[in-house]
Amino acid sequence: MTHWIFGPGAVGNFLAKRIRNNRLIGRSDPLPTTSGDPVLAIWIATPAWAVQSVLDRAGLPPGVPILITSNGLGLYDDALISKAAARGNPICRGALWLGVTWDPVSKVVTENGIGRVEIAPPNPTFRETLKEIGLACIEEADPGAVEWRKALTNLVINPICALAGRENGALLTEPDLLARAQRVLLECVAVARATGRILTPADQDLVWATARTTAANRNSMLRAKTA
Repeated sequence: MTHWIFGPGAVGNFLAKRIRNNRLIGRSDPLPTTSGDPVLAIWIATPAWAVQSVLDRAGLPPGVPILITSNGLGLYDDALISKAAARGNPICRGALWLGVTWDPVSKVVTENGIGRVEIAPPNPTFRETLKEIGLACIEEADPGAVEWRKALTNLVINPICALAGRENGALLTEPDLLARAQRVLLECVAVARATGRILTPADQDLVWATARTTAANRNSMLRAKTA
């Protein structure tokens, strides 16, 4: 059985490197045939704006679980869940705290720190696959909590390091960047609270843990800025 991975960027190629039997699918690529090679799971690792177009594609095999790993808030909404449910596809929200880059010229995935992995709601197919590829996952009941925890990390680390032109670890070693990060974190926590989402001290500590684990990583916003 095979895994379909949508999004041939850093995360998609990281998953394709580790998952033994897979098909990595870009926006314009035709869907592979499922004849004689049933699909075990579908992984979406596209930018947030492309998630809906993947779910709208004709030919997605019904009944196969789908995991959305894309960064962003509001991706796991009622309309999306209803659309997937109509096809019988269990749909999960995933967050991967990874420091990975992809060089499309050399076709090399570089790993600069592997952190936390969460999925919600729990799903045995994704749990076992992640375990097989060396990523023990934390299963959460609330997809919104997973989205907000990952968003908090991205909102604090990515723009500050991109503007400074520095790797993630600079947040912990340069007092000016750390002070900025602390201010941004408090603002994000306040915004989340205004929407009814409480980000706990443990959620907030994930920001600093991620900066430490992925200290050598040049995040996606920094890479886009310098491309």
